[in-house]
Amino acid sequence: MASDIDPNDLQTRLSEALTSIDAADQPAADLVDQLGGWPAVAVLAPALVNNGLLAPLTVLACRHANLYGAEADATEAAEALVNAIIATTDPALFGQALDDLCNNAVLLDLVGTRLAEAVVTLASAPVPSPETPVATALRHADALEAYVRLTLAGYGSKHRLFTVLEGIKQPQQRRYAQAAIRSISTAFDHWDLDDNLVEAIDVLAGATAPRGGAAIPGTSAEWSHQQTVEVAVDAAWASSSIELVRALRSPDIGQTLTHLGQAREALAIAAADEAAADAAVLDSLLKVLSDFLTGATGDSSWAVDTTAVNELQDLVAKYNVGAYGLHHWAGDRKAVVLAGWGRLAKDLAYLRDQLDRQSLYNAAVVLDDVLEIYTAARAVDVVARDVDLEGVRRMVQPAITGGFAARAGLFRNLEDHTLYLQAQVADPAAPGHDRATEMLPVAEAVLGAAREQLTVGDQSPGKDVGASAATLPPQLAELIGNDGAAAATLASTLGADALDKLEDALADRKASRTLEPHIAITRACQGVRKALETCSDYQGDVKVQVDYLVDLLVRFLHLRLQLERKYKPYLYKQDADENDLHMDLIDYLGGQDLAGYAQIEVTNIAGGRADIQVSYGPFHLYLELKADSTQVAPADKKAYIQQALAYQGADVQISFLVVLRIAPSDETGALPHLSTLVTHTTVTVETGTAPRHVVMIEIPGNRKTPSALR
Repeated sequence: MASDIDPNDLQTRLSEALTSIDAADQPAADLVDQLGGWPAVAVLAPALVNNGLLAPLTVLACRHANLYGAEADATEAAEALVNAIIATTDPALFGQALDDLCNNAVLLDLVGTRLAEAVVTLASAPVPSPETPVATALRHADALEAYVRLTLAGYGSKHRLFTVLEGIKQPQQRRYAQAAIRSISTAFDHWDLDDNLVEAIDVLAGATAPRGGAAIPGTSAEWSHQQTVEVAVDAAWASSSIELVRALRSPDIGQTLTHLGQAREALAIAAADEAAADAAVLDSLLKVLSDFLTGATGDSSWAVDTTAVNELQDLVAKYNVGAYGLHHWAGDRKAVVLAGWGRLAKDLAYLRDQLDRQSLYNAAVVLDDVLEIYTAARAVDVVARDVDLEGVRRMVQPAITGGFAARAGLFRNLEDHTLYLQAQVADPAAPGHDRATEMLPVAEAVLGAAREQLTVGDQSPGKDVGASAATLPPQLAELIGNDGAAAATLASTLGADALDKLEDALADRKASRTLEPHIAITRACQGVRKALETCSDYQGDVKVQVDYLVDLLVRFLHLRLQLERKYKPYLYKQDADENDLHMDLIDYLGGQDLAGYAQIEVTNIAGGRADIQVSYGPFHLYLELKADSTQVAPADKKAYIQQALAYQGADVQISFLVVLRIAPSDETGALPHLSTLVTHTTVTVETGTAPRHVVMIEIPGNRKTPSALR
């Protein structure tokens, strides 16, 4: 029984267990069980308030929950941890233990709501006075940021959060002011906030006077001013970010331009700070974007500022290499955000040589990149209340949908696809020439309608489908609308089949450009990369291009797992063949950045023909394609593997095998999970030589529609 456990004895045993191991080692996996299990945690936690052992006990409890789950007596222990953490006044202990608990899905499932209720009482603004201990401000700041995370995860109440933020009426100590500014900015990303909440940023920065009801006992004007100075850059960045979100959510070019201008005004203080190089980059970016959008409105006074474009390209390149100022944009989102900046630099280099093109396209390219960067940078990693098959974490991204920016991204994909089709039509030898000839008039008609919709002024296409409304596929409906004359004309003249094919191509482009794909895609790609680490060729440029091709192929698989019959009929045919897969995959690769690199049926490769060759000059990557009607795993299909290996004889020792599975599915008809369809194998061709690597992708075919399943 818990009443028989001596907390002093437990404390001694825990201390001895931790001090007896080397600093680089981990405590025994069953240490919690050695102490007495969850009942011991329930007894020990209350005795560790403000004790340095509270942090390791929290870590051990979280690890134990992850390893063994939460038994029936875990709730009492988790509640004891919550109470001990909340009662701890040492800010370092409080912040560390709170963060560890907020990151554990198993324990949050037991006490997430209780923890949220406890921290919200500490999240309110402390007394704004130089007499208030710094430790108090630190605890309140950590509590506020934790409550934001818990609310995004579904444990807290956004209305209670708004009440806390409304209670900020005057300048605060720096750490709490920073937490409040970040919380308001994050809340604006995810929920509709009224101006009263947003104005609290100006109060904290001293831009406006303290609000009604402010109590300033013991607070000197000099002290208050100093606090505002210390958070000026944070406030400027947050205010600019909020205006940028408003721009991204705006329904038309006019409102987008207005908010971009206000974003630049708000950013002025941060852009002047030499330590915030990212602010200078964003300011330059917003200027170029505003110029492009101004040109897209047809303003006769507009002219391309090539100097500004060149300056921005240079700034982005330096920013991407040096990773300056990432405390603003990214935090632990660094890698994915830098990928976005890298893409922007590449697009700017392209646009610099294409400034004679319509400005709407230039604006769409930059706006699409900005939207991707902002969405990735501002995503919040939370522990979900509903644990899915992919794990306990999920990314909560800003709510930015349906506005001009989102439609501009679709427009960019549509124009890129139209250019790809034009190139295919112009080359009679191109593998997709005949299909492109059929689809080019469709794409050009939709592109013309989309351009008109984006430039007509203060009108959003909307999604309100009336009784007589046309029915366009989802992305085309978002771009053009369903209830206007343009939609009706397209639907009646082009036909559903042609529009579905165009929708499918746009879906491929959108999926391939997402900075942060579905967690299943990420994990599958990580698994392949880890398996390839032993390959001596997997370094430098080869590694970069192999990683990119793996990413594209896994995204291809992910999207094909979701498509309905009308988009890819061959996936539901019993007699689908290798050629069906061949045409689908080459169209997909050609529509990405591999256009011009991927070639079909290349001859004189290993004495035969390679199904798909991706050429990078000094080296090539090869894809062997098969349609298979057996249940044998690709790694066990020796003939397939040998063909894939043959191409490596005079090239890098990594190749790809893509198999269309047309064997009848099992009695459930359920598709396999993506993680089982992306695999890797090695083969030693000659004794004493390094193994060769084959990455295998299986595409389930011969499917049944959900309605056909019994």
